[in-house]
Amino acid sequence: MEKMTMKTTTLFILGVALFIFGAWIIGLGIIGKSPVTVILGACIFAFSFLPLFTSGTVEIEDAGVSVTTLLGRHFLRWEEAKTLLAGNGNVLIGAADGRRLVVPAPSYWKGPKRNEAMKQFFLKLQERELAMKPDWRASFLFSKGTRVR
Repeated sequence: MEKMTMKTTTLFILGVALFIFGAWIIGLGIIGKSPVTVILGACIFAFSFLPLFTSGTVEIEDAGVSVTTLLGRHFLRWEEAKTLLAGNGNVLIGAADGRRLVVPAPSYWKGPKRNEAMKQFFLKLQERELAMKPDWRASFLFSKGTRVR
């Protein structure tokens, strides 16, 4: 199988929009001297970093799956996958030794071979006999112990 590369630009655009909107709300709160508005804007502003830090490039290949984000490149071999959790916008693949790879949900993938990449991604996970379980942690955790240079 050839390496398939998918971009997640939708997540990046969402993060930038939340970043700008949060900063604007903070500004309105400061001008209007409203602490509630400032706190609301700060929450939106802080939340904007989740999609910004999880957007990037997903690569599916025979050896494993890699994700390149603002936080670096992370890679996990298919053989190491032991758990599979799904959250709002992310899929978390866990290894037996506590390492994890957070992959943006396939619904965010963009590219000419998107459908083929999605099929390969789920086929490789099915070969490992992993069932996807819904879990809120997949939405808020970052990759751990899978960083490569």
